[in-house]
Amino acid sequence: MAKLPNLQISGRMGNIIFYVRNGKQCMRAMPQKVKNPKSTKQSSRRSQFGATAKFASSLLSVLIHPYWNPIAKKEDRSGYNLFLTTNMPAFTAGLLQKEKLLLIPENELKQEQFIISQTDMGIQLTWSYTQNNKKADPNDELTLLIMSPNGALEIRQTQAKRSEQELMIEAPKEQEYFAFWERGTLWSETCWLPLQSDN
Repeated sequence: MAKLPNLQISGRMGNIIFYVRNGKQCMRAMPQKVKNPKSTKQSSRRSQFGATAKFASSLLSVLIHPYWNPIAKKEDRSGYNLFLTTNMPAFTAGLLQKEKLLLIPENELKQEQFIISQTDMGIQLTWSYTQNNKKADPNDELTLLIMSPNGALEIRQTQAKRSEQELMIEAPKEQEYFAFWERGTLWSETCWLPLQSDN
């Protein structure tokens, strides 16, 4: 049954679906029937989508609303949708491939290449600093995202500046680290830091 709220149609009429998005009337055809909805490929995609959606649901207020929504808005999309389509490749065969995970997309700042060293005092991060680049200011601050084994995420402001080119951190076992740069309302994409801890 179709509805006419404020002279706009939402609902299904035959094989056409009417809906309103951002105040605009839209319509689309019903998807064609899937010949084999239980094929190995279909099952794998559904599992991949489910794992990504479950992961994303815990990050709405922490990452998706503040960092993904502003980027997605430029494409007339939701941050949640953009996060899912970007990060589905990181969830394959029921396993999270951390090197493929993009927790925060780029917003005009450059990411740096990190060198990671184990020392007696902890983990030392060093990076290059590209001068005379509007995407890399000496006062950009390094922020860490720390992921616990259960998927909970902590954002830690380090106060380290891009120009300092090094940071010492304590790396508890079984936690994953991601790093990105911030400058006011600008930020770089995240970079996974494959830290090695002593057993």
